[in-house]
Amino acid sequence: MQTPEFLVMHIEDDDHHAELIRTAIEQSYSRWHIIRFVDAESAIDYLYGQLQSTRRAEYPLPSLVLLDLTLPGMGGLEFVGHLRSQRLTRTIPIVALSATRSQEEIEHAYQVGVSSFIVKPTRLRELAIKIAELNMYWSSTALVPPVHDSAASSETWVASLSSVCTCSRRMGKNLDYHLARTDRMVSLLVVMSESEDAAFAKAILGRNNDWFVDSASSMASALDLLKRKRYDAIVISYNLRDGCCLSL
Repeated sequence: MQTPEFLVMHIEDDDHHAELIRTAIEQSYSRWHIIRFVDAESAIDYLYGQLQSTRRAEYPLPSLVLLDLTLPGMGGLEFVGHLRSQRLTRTIPIVALSATRSQEEIEHAYQVGVSSFIVKPTRLRELAIKIAELNMYWSSTALVPPVHDSAASSETWVASLSSVCTCSRRMGKNLDYHLARTDRMVSLLVVMSESEDAAFAKAILGRNNDWFVDSASSMASALDLLKRKRYDAIVISYNLRDGCCLSL
């Protein structure tokens, strides 16, 4: 996908409502490019999935989220809380769409972190006017944070390996891609068994002398290092005896 000028993530499970929004956008001559998701889970996979995270040119982050609050599975407000808890998405504006005017729901939505709350009109003409107003405000009037195509510029990048011997060259290329924007010494944490650790560190350092590599042979020791230092990237082996889950 070529990165559009203003990409909008629309999360709506009702096909009729989604079609109304699409038609209203067309009638308002909006420059928005809409990608629709039927539930919060598929939207989260788009935002944070392993494939999407490494191919942001094809899966760009949205400039705005249009969110129906009544969703199957994960609810709309739970989704808002999830986005606001992640550094990658916490500044993306979120417009909540609801069929009710409940003051309790409105207050709760703003407390969780929505940027705007709108009651969905049932008539197409009224909806088109609302969409035109939204387009004018978010595309022209308001200043929104820039969308980053990779979390590597501001976050720790985490990758997993099943075999360092077969993946070290490919992983080196991936690290080159994710850390290419950095003009300083890059810090890398490698978490795997001792023999794998030595081989992988040697391969990485052989490719780029600007990388400083720390190593850990267990999750416990990795977490201890993370308490004392921030790393630009973390590479984890699936073959660790104490598992491969790391909570940052």
